Amino acid sequence: MLLQQISELVQIAGDFAAKRRKVLSSNEIHTKSTDTDLVTDVDRDVEALIVEKLRELTPEYGIFGEETGKSNADAPYCWVIDPIDGTTSFVRDQPFYCVSIGLRHNGIGILGAVYAPKLGELFLAEAKKGATCNGETICVSKISDLRKAVVATGFSCIRAKRKFDNMAFLPQIARATCAFRRTGSAAIDLSYVAAGKLDAFWELGLQPYDIAAGEVIVREAGGIVTDLSGAAEYPQKGLLADNGAIHQNMLSFFRPETGIRFE
Repeated sequence: MLLQQISELVQIAGDFAAKRRKVLSSNEIHTKSTDTDLVTDVDRDVEALIVEKLRELTPEYGIFGEETGKSNADAPYCWVIDPIDGTTSFVRDQPFYCVSIGLRHNGIGILGAVYAPKLGELFLAEAKKGATCNGETICVSKISDLRKAVVATGFSCIRAKRKFDNMAFLPQIARATCAFRRTGSAAIDLSYVAAGKLDAFWELGLQPYDIAAGEVIVREAGGIVTDLSGAAEYPQKGLLADNGAIHQNMLSFFRPETGIRFE
Protein backbone atom coordinates (compact mmCIF):
# COMPACT_ATOMS: atom_id res chain seq x y z
CA MET A 1 0.00 0.00 0.00
CA LEU A 2 2.74 2.47 0.96
CA LEU A 3 4.77 1.65 -2.17
CA GLN A 4 1.75 2.41 -4.34
CA GLN A 5 1.28 5.77 -2.62
CA ILE A 6 4.94 6.65 -3.13
CA SER A 7 4.74 5.49 -6.73
CA GLU A 8 1.94 7.97 -7.31
CA LEU A 9 3.76 10.73 -5.42
CA VAL A 10 7.06 10.37 -7.26
CA GLN A 11 5.23 10.55 -10.59
CA ILE A 12 3.28 13.63 -9.56
CA ALA A 13 6.52 15.27 -8.47
CA GLY A 14 8.38 14.28 -11.65
CA ASP A 15 5.63 15.46 -13.96
CA PHE A 16 5.46 18.73 -12.02
CA ALA A 17 9.21 19.19 -12.53
CA ALA A 18 8.97 18.44 -16.26
CA LYS A 19 6.13 20.93 -16.66
CA ARG A 20 8.06 23.62 -14.81
CA ARG A 21 11.12 22.95 -16.98
CA LYS A 22 9.21 24.18 -20.03
CA VAL A 23 9.01 27.67 -18.53
CA LEU A 24 12.25 27.68 -16.52
CA SER A 25 13.92 31.11 -16.50
CA SER A 26 17.50 32.09 -15.72
CA ASN A 27 16.26 33.85 -12.57
CA GLU A 28 15.23 30.45 -11.18
CA ILE A 29 18.73 28.95 -11.51
CA HIS A 30 21.19 29.35 -8.62
CA THR A 31 24.41 27.83 -7.25
CA LYS A 32 25.13 26.21 -3.89
CA SER A 33 28.52 25.20 -2.51
CA THR A 34 30.43 25.84 -5.75
CA ASP A 35 29.70 27.63 -9.02
CA THR A 36 29.11 24.28 -10.73
CA ASP A 37 26.74 22.93 -8.06
CA LEU A 38 23.39 24.03 -9.46
CA VAL A 39 20.00 24.28 -7.80
CA THR A 40 16.77 25.70 -9.16
CA ASP A 41 13.58 27.03 -7.67
CA VAL A 42 11.99 23.90 -9.12
CA ASP A 43 14.24 21.63 -6.98
CA ARG A 44 12.96 23.45 -3.89
CA ASP A 45 9.33 23.45 -4.99
CA VAL A 46 9.40 19.75 -5.85
CA GLU A 47 10.88 18.94 -2.45
CA ALA A 48 8.23 21.05 -0.72
CA LEU A 49 5.51 19.16 -2.61
CA ILE A 50 6.97 15.78 -1.61
CA VAL A 51 7.56 16.72 2.03
CA GLU A 52 4.03 18.03 2.44
CA LYS A 53 2.54 14.78 1.16
CA LEU A 54 4.90 12.55 3.17
CA ARG A 55 4.00 14.39 6.34
CA GLU A 56 0.33 13.66 5.61
CA LEU A 57 1.02 9.98 4.90
CA THR A 58 3.51 9.27 7.69
CA PRO A 59 3.61 12.12 10.21
CA GLU A 60 5.74 10.12 12.64
CA TYR A 61 8.54 9.46 10.12
CA GLY A 62 11.70 11.49 9.78
CA ILE A 63 12.58 13.30 6.57
CA PHE A 64 15.97 14.06 5.03
CA GLY A 65 15.74 16.22 1.93
CA GLU A 66 18.61 17.53 -0.17
CA GLU A 67 17.30 21.09 -0.08
CA THR A 68 15.68 21.30 3.37
CA GLY A 69 17.84 18.99 5.47
CA LYS A 70 16.64 16.76 8.29
CA SER A 71 13.55 16.83 10.48
CA ASN A 72 12.57 14.34 13.18
CA ALA A 73 15.94 12.75 12.49
CA ASP A 74 15.80 10.35 15.46
CA ALA A 75 12.72 8.54 14.14
CA PRO A 76 13.27 4.84 13.25
CA TYR A 77 11.78 5.39 9.80
CA CYS A 78 13.17 8.18 7.62
CA TRP A 79 12.34 9.34 4.10
CA VAL A 80 15.35 10.41 2.05
CA ILE A 81 14.56 12.71 -0.89
CA ASP A 82 16.40 14.03 -3.91
CA PRO A 83 13.82 16.26 -5.61
CA ILE A 84 15.77 16.50 -8.87
CA ASP A 85 18.77 14.23 -9.22
CA GLY A 86 20.61 15.49 -12.27
CA THR A 87 19.89 19.20 -11.90
CA THR A 88 22.47 20.16 -14.54
CA SER A 89 20.68 17.94 -17.07
CA PHE A 90 17.40 19.48 -15.97
CA VAL A 91 18.73 23.02 -16.47
CA ARG A 92 20.13 22.16 -19.93
CA ASP A 93 16.91 20.40 -20.97
CA GLN A 94 18.52 16.98 -21.21
CA PRO A 95 16.47 13.91 -20.26
CA PHE A 96 18.73 12.38 -17.60
CA TYR A 97 17.13 13.72 -14.44
CA CYS A 98 14.73 12.14 -12.00
CA VAL A 99 12.92 12.37 -8.69
CA SER A 100 14.21 9.96 -6.04
CA ILE A 101 12.41 8.94 -2.84
CA GLY A 102 13.86 6.32 -0.50
CA LEU A 103 12.71 5.00 2.87
CA ARG A 104 15.12 3.78 5.53
CA HIS A 105 14.42 1.89 8.73
CA ASN A 106 17.16 2.29 11.34
CA GLY A 107 19.49 3.33 8.54
CA ILE A 108 18.70 0.40 6.22
CA GLY A 109 16.99 1.07 2.89
CA ILE A 110 13.64 -0.70 2.60
CA LEU A 111 11.82 1.12 -0.21
CA GLY A 112 12.88 3.04 -3.29
CA ALA A 113 11.14 4.99 -6.04
CA VAL A 114 12.93 6.69 -8.96
CA TYR A 115 10.99 8.43 -11.71
CA ALA A 116 12.61 9.95 -14.81
CA PRO A 117 9.78 11.84 -16.50
CA LYS A 118 11.56 12.65 -19.78
CA LEU A 119 12.69 9.04 -20.14
CA GLY A 120 9.27 7.68 -19.18
CA GLU A 121 10.80 5.29 -16.66
CA LEU A 122 9.49 4.50 -13.19
CA PHE A 123 11.64 2.24 -11.01
CA LEU A 124 10.19 0.81 -7.80
CA ALA A 125 11.46 -1.61 -5.17
CA GLU A 126 10.53 -2.78 -1.71
CA ALA A 127 12.58 -4.99 0.59
CA LYS A 128 12.10 -8.68 -0.16
CA LYS A 129 9.55 -7.93 -2.90
CA GLY A 130 11.77 -7.37 -5.93
CA ALA A 131 12.19 -4.44 -8.29
CA THR A 132 10.27 -3.21 -11.32
CA CYS A 133 10.50 -0.71 -14.16
CA ASN A 134 7.14 0.50 -15.45
CA GLY A 135 5.50 -2.46 -13.75
CA GLU A 136 7.77 -5.13 -15.25
CA THR A 137 10.14 -7.15 -13.04
CA ILE A 138 13.80 -6.25 -13.56
CA CYS A 139 17.05 -7.97 -12.67
CA VAL A 140 20.75 -7.25 -12.99
CA SER A 141 22.79 -8.50 -15.93
CA LYS A 142 24.69 -11.78 -15.98
CA ILE A 143 27.86 -10.29 -17.52
CA SER A 144 30.90 -11.82 -15.78
CA ASP A 145 33.64 -10.82 -18.21
CA LEU A 146 34.86 -7.32 -17.38
CA ARG A 147 35.82 -6.83 -21.03
CA LYS A 148 32.14 -7.08 -21.95
CA ALA A 149 30.90 -4.83 -19.15
CA VAL A 150 29.26 -1.44 -19.67
CA VAL A 151 30.03 0.75 -16.68
CA ALA A 152 29.10 4.23 -15.50
CA THR A 153 30.34 6.82 -13.07
CA GLY A 154 29.83 10.44 -12.13
CA PHE A 155 31.92 13.39 -11.06
CA SER A 156 30.24 14.88 -8.00
CA CYS A 157 33.65 14.72 -6.31
CA ILE A 158 35.09 17.00 -9.00
CA ARG A 159 32.15 19.37 -8.74
CA ALA A 160 32.81 19.58 -5.00
CA LYS A 161 36.47 20.41 -5.79
CA ARG A 162 37.89 17.64 -3.62
CA LYS A 163 41.64 17.10 -3.63
CA PHE A 164 41.20 13.40 -4.45
CA ASP A 165 38.68 12.58 -7.15
CA ASN A 166 37.40 9.97 -9.53
CA MET A 167 39.86 10.77 -12.31
CA ALA A 168 42.38 8.54 -10.51
CA PHE A 169 40.34 5.48 -11.52
CA LEU A 170 38.62 6.42 -14.75
CA PRO A 171 41.42 5.70 -17.28
CA GLN A 172 42.18 2.15 -16.15
CA ILE A 173 38.51 1.18 -15.73
CA ALA A 174 37.61 2.63 -19.12
CA ARG A 175 40.41 0.64 -20.76
CA ALA A 176 39.49 -2.61 -19.00
CA THR A 177 35.77 -2.56 -19.83
CA CYS A 178 33.68 -2.61 -22.99
CA ALA A 179 32.14 0.85 -22.72
CA PHE A 180 31.72 3.78 -20.38
CA ARG A 181 28.61 5.90 -19.81
CA ARG A 182 27.71 8.97 -17.77
CA THR A 183 24.16 10.23 -17.22
CA GLY A 184 24.84 12.75 -14.45
CA SER A 185 22.26 11.16 -12.15
CA ALA A 186 23.33 8.56 -9.58
CA ALA A 187 19.72 7.48 -9.08
CA ILE A 188 19.32 6.74 -12.78
CA ASP A 189 22.68 4.98 -12.94
CA LEU A 190 21.76 2.75 -10.00
CA SER A 191 18.38 2.00 -11.55
CA TYR A 192 20.09 1.10 -14.83
CA VAL A 193 22.37 -1.33 -13.00
CA ALA A 194 19.25 -2.90 -11.51
CA ALA A 195 17.64 -3.19 -14.95
CA GLY A 196 20.74 -4.71 -16.57
CA LYS A 197 21.31 -1.70 -18.80
CA LEU A 198 24.59 -1.13 -16.98
CA ASP A 199 26.78 -3.74 -15.33
CA ALA A 200 28.41 -1.47 -12.73
CA PHE A 201 28.34 2.06 -11.36
CA TRP A 202 30.89 3.65 -9.05
CA GLU A 203 31.33 7.15 -7.68
CA LEU A 204 32.93 9.22 -4.93
CA GLY A 205 31.48 12.26 -3.19
CA LEU A 206 27.84 11.18 -3.16
CA GLN A 207 25.35 12.00 -0.43
CA PRO A 208 22.68 9.74 1.14
CA TYR A 209 19.88 11.41 -0.82
CA ASP A 210 21.67 10.54 -4.09
CA ILE A 211 21.50 6.81 -3.44
CA ALA A 212 18.74 6.09 -0.91
CA ALA A 213 16.21 4.89 -3.48
CA GLY A 214 18.64 3.46 -6.01
CA GLU A 215 20.47 1.18 -3.60
CA VAL A 216 17.21 -0.57 -2.69
CA ILE A 217 16.34 -1.00 -6.36
CA VAL A 218 19.76 -2.54 -7.11
CA ARG A 219 19.59 -4.97 -4.22
CA GLU A 220 16.05 -6.06 -4.97
CA ALA A 221 17.08 -6.70 -8.58
CA GLY A 222 19.82 -9.06 -7.39
CA GLY A 223 22.78 -6.68 -7.38
CA ILE A 224 25.38 -5.68 -4.80
CA VAL A 225 26.08 -2.28 -3.24
CA THR A 226 29.22 -1.63 -1.17
CA ASP A 227 31.79 1.05 -0.55
CA LEU A 228 34.99 0.98 -2.59
CA SER A 229 36.64 -1.47 -0.20
CA GLY A 230 33.74 -3.92 -0.31
CA ALA A 231 32.40 -2.84 3.09
CA ALA A 232 29.21 -0.98 3.97
CA GLU A 233 30.55 2.53 4.68
CA TYR A 234 28.96 4.12 1.65
CA PRO A 235 28.57 6.68 0.29
CA GLN A 236 31.13 8.35 2.60
CA LYS A 237 33.85 5.94 1.42
CA GLY A 238 32.67 5.81 -2.15
CA LEU A 239 30.05 3.59 -3.72
CA LEU A 240 30.16 0.58 -6.02
CA ALA A 241 26.98 -1.03 -7.32
CA ASP A 242 27.05 -3.89 -9.80
CA ASN A 243 25.55 -7.19 -10.87
CA GLY A 244 27.64 -9.19 -8.38
CA ALA A 245 29.40 -11.20 -11.08
CA ILE A 246 32.04 -8.49 -11.64
CA HIS A 247 32.12 -7.12 -8.10
CA GLN A 248 35.53 -8.44 -7.10
CA ASN A 249 37.03 -7.36 -10.42
CA MET A 250 35.66 -3.85 -9.95
CA LEU A 251 36.89 -3.67 -6.35
CA SER A 252 40.41 -4.46 -7.55
CA PHE A 253 40.63 -1.01 -9.14
CA PHE A 254 40.26 0.61 -5.71
CA ARG A 255 43.04 -1.17 -3.82
CA PRO A 256 44.63 0.79 -0.93
CA GLU A 257 47.88 1.08 -2.84
CA THR A 258 46.16 3.40 -5.31
CA GLY A 259 46.32 6.00 -2.54
CA ILE A 260 42.56 6.42 -2.33
CA ARG A 261 41.47 8.96 0.26
CA PHE A 262 38.07 10.21 1.34
CA GLU A 263 38.76 13.64 2.77
